[in-house]
Amino acid sequence: MTLTDAQIRVTEPDFYFYDPHATYKKMREQAPVYWHQEGGFWILTRFADIEQVSKDAESFSVATGVILTDVLKDHDYLSQMFPEGSENFSVLDPPRHGQLRHLLNFAFTRKRINSFEPRIHQLVSECLDGIANGDVVEVVSGLSIPVTASVIKAFIDCDDMTVEQVVEWSDDVFRMGSDISLDELNETVERIKPMFDFFMQKVEQHRKAPQDDFIGRLIESELDNAKLTTMMIEVFLQTVMVAGNETTRNGFSASLRLFADHPNQYELLRKEPELAQSAVEEILRYHNPTIGFLRTAKKDTDVGGQVIAKGERVYLVYGAANRDPTVFPDPDRFDITRFVDNTKTHLTFGRGPHICIGMALARLEMRILLQELVARFTGFELAGEPVRPDTLLGNGYTALPMRFRRTG
Repeated sequence: MTLTDAQIRVTEPDFYFYDPHATYKKMREQAPVYWHQEGGFWILTRFADIEQVSKDAESFSVATGVILTDVLKDHDYLSQMFPEGSENFSVLDPPRHGQLRHLLNFAFTRKRINSFEPRIHQLVSECLDGIANGDVVEVVSGLSIPVTASVIKAFIDCDDMTVEQVVEWSDDVFRMGSDISLDELNETVERIKPMFDFFMQKVEQHRKAPQDDFIGRLIESELDNAKLTTMMIEVFLQTVMVAGNETTRNGFSASLRLFADHPNQYELLRKEPELAQSAVEEILRYHNPTIGFLRTAKKDTDVGGQVIAKGERVYLVYGAANRDPTVFPDPDRFDITRFVDNTKTHLTFGRGPHICIGMALARLEMRILLQELVARFTGFELAGEPVRPDTLLGNGYTALPMRFRRTG
């Protein structure tokens, strides 16, 4: 049976709500490089094809948009979220991409990432210690948001920013992945102007009273033989804050949901807590925090036996790649031991020059969450209907009520 756009509803948010993996399976088997006629782009679902395109920056570009709404609305939504005249390495191709990304390398060293471990343990503990046996907690607002937002504001040395500000501004930026009009986009851009004002004030304070921290290091950095402008520093702060908060938040919530759905795997983790890191990788494989991104062909390029013509777009569906049976045997089974001895990793963080710069921090946060959970709780279960976001970008929850069962 020939697959059709009516079955492959990737342009509709509710397609992702109700287990799209049966459709992904059909696509990998019947049309792994599928032309979506309505949307006007190719869809990739095989691991090898998505890995190829992600690595090949000579043939595929991010500069003409990376989110699905860019195609559907024929407008670069992401770029409009940044001040006019600024540069964002997320939508730049090499070599410029590398020149900007390099300026953040100091912040993502292993030593600096690991220095946040005590703080993360403290934040997770503060959220979990107050949960009694049988309590029902909405884990997005009660755990995922306060921990990940607090970590990222500390990471960029903006401790005076409130959790509410992190969430409000991040959610506004992520609206670019929703079905909003250009007028609504312009309203959103207006709403995030206070964020840039906040960052500008932080930069000005640091210029007057230099500090050796995240902002201070950016102030001393150079691009094109000149110090970074305040605008560029603001863009770096926004990019790290949003990317480092939204996706990890989704990973936190997915962890609770998956262990509620697979209590035998949670019991295994309780018995063998040393499996925590492998469990993190399996959570990220099984429930990708981000749905997918676009690339545009810079020249005619063969992908999986199909020529992608210059100028055509390809949609990389990471969740589909992470269930590819040629890479992951029995891919629909949630197995926290899968990555113990497996040198092959998932595609959740991407590949190539645009691989997620903050993946080590996300992994650390999620590992600590699991360690603190098994130290306190025998399990948890759904206590109400989960609510998913109306978006084509983030793969998470806006509400996830869970009942917790405590040890002892």
